[in-house]
Amino acid sequence: GKSTFLRHYAARYSSRREAGCLVQPVIYEELQSKTTILAAAKVLLRKLEDPGGGRGNLADLTYRVTHQIRAQRVEVVLIDEFNHIVETGDITVNKVADWFKQVAKATNVPFVMAGMPTAARVIQGHEQFAGITPYRYTLDQFDWSSRRGRTAFREFLARVDLALPFDGMAGLADKEWAEALFSATDGRMRPLMRQIKQAAI
Repeated sequence: GKSTFLRHYAARYSSRREAGCLVQPVIYEELQSKTTILAAAKVLLRKLEDPGGGRGNLADLTYRVTHQIRAQRVEVVLIDEFNHIVETGDITVNKVADWFKQVAKATNVPFVMAGMPTAARVIQGHEQFAGITPYRYTLDQFDWSSRRGRTAFREFLARVDLALPFDGMAGLADKEWAEALFSATDGRMRPLMRQIKQAAI
C-alpha cells in the first residue's frame, strides 16, 4: 500500500553525517489522528532531531522547521495519513493546510501528501493549497472484472511469492489461488498482505 511504498522510498535515502552535520535527503512522517498545526510542527521537529524539541510558540516552531529543512538539505518531505487532519474540522483543516503551504514555499522543498480518499477534501476546499499541489495520483485497488486487471493481480502475487521465505513457490499466482485471494480481500492491498503474511508464518 501507500505507506509501505513511502517507507521503502525513504529507506533508500537514509540520513547521514557530513562534517558533523546531519543530512536527511528524505523525511517521512505519519500524522496521528486529529493532527493540529502545533502537533504537525512538533512531529517534524522530532524527525529533524531539532535540539529544541517541541518547546516554543508556533512562530518559533515554524522557524525551526524551515531552518532544519534547509540546514539538513532535505529534498522531499513525505507526509503519510494526511487524511487525519480532515478529522479535526474545517477550520483546523484550513489552518494546517496553510501551515504546510507556508513551510513548502519558505523552503522550496516539495511535500508529498499521502492519505485515504478523504484527504482530497483538503485540496478541494483550499484554493491556494490546490494551486501548489498540481500532481495527484490515486493508488487503486486491484480489479478482477477485466482480463488486464486479473493479469496485473496475478503478476503482483507472483512477485510476492518470490519474496516469501520458502524454498519453492507457493503458487499464489495460480488462477484458483489468485481468485480466492481476490474474493477474500476485494483486491485491497492491506488485507491481502495480511492474509499472505499470516499464512506464511
